[in-house]
Amino acid sequence: MRTRFILLTAPLVVCGCTPLGDLPSDRSPRVNLQITEDEDVGALQAFMEELDARGICATLIVDEHVATEGCDQLQRYDQSGHEIMVYGRPVEAPGETVTLTMLSYDEQEEVIARASSAIEECLGHGAEGFRSYRFAHNDDTWQILDTLGIKYNLSFVAYSSNALEGHTEDLWPYSVPGHDFWAVPMHSAEYAGNTRAFCDMPFSSLPPADWEELMKSELLRMGEAGLPLKIEFHPHFSANDDGRWNAFLGFLDYAQEQGAEFITIIQMMEARSAAD
Repeated sequence: MRTRFILLTAPLVVCGCTPLGDLPSDRSPRVNLQITEDEDVGALQAFMEELDARGICATLIVDEHVATEGCDQLQRYDQSGHEIMVYGRPVEAPGETVTLTMLSYDEQEEVIARASSAIEECLGHGAEGFRSYRFAHNDDTWQILDTLGIKYNLSFVAYSSNALEGHTEDLWPYSVPGHDFWAVPMHSAEYAGNTRAFCDMPFSSLPPADWEELMKSELLRMGEAGLPLKIEFHPHFSANDDGRWNAFLGFLDYAQEQGAEFITIIQMMEARSAAD
């Protein structure tokens, strides 16, 4: 894929987020696109250029590195209406896997607070949402989110063990007893006998054409159920592989052909809060 870049002096493009009211009678699908990046600012830019060209809004999940190295870009995305969230990913050595749940309270707090502070320093305001690396979080994480004033936590996965008791099948945000934040369950799908968060990397063993067809079928299935589809992409993975990039473009083409509306997590939160 040939990476293209947005000139920071170009006119500001306002993305097309739509109000989350009652579902229309034709059951038009709704999509929350999550773009998660922690290493490749150039790949993130390629993704965002494509979305801005289409007038599509997204939820950006970024860590301290991206908020620092790509601050000019992040400011632009924030100003054009995209949603910015904190990505809690610990530093890893090559070949090592480290999740928040493997760290002490103080170590977790440092990771999350540094990412949150970097975003606030860049944008001039804090982020309201949080996502943990590999959806791994625990009671310590929750206490830290309360301390930092985080309003919603996108680290839960529907139809999996990573959901609160009694909320396994919930796909809309729900409140967490004893805490100030709301749980936002990530969409999931079955593959190779396992329930996986609906992200490009957990389905990396699927051929790109099959991944594209799965995305399209889940879009229709959720639209028919009157539920928004949440789907996550990692630019350093999907923007640097022609097959994955073309699958992403094919999904966007199809979603727009189906009249899909693109929404943010905060819109879902506001709709649920208003209904309670």
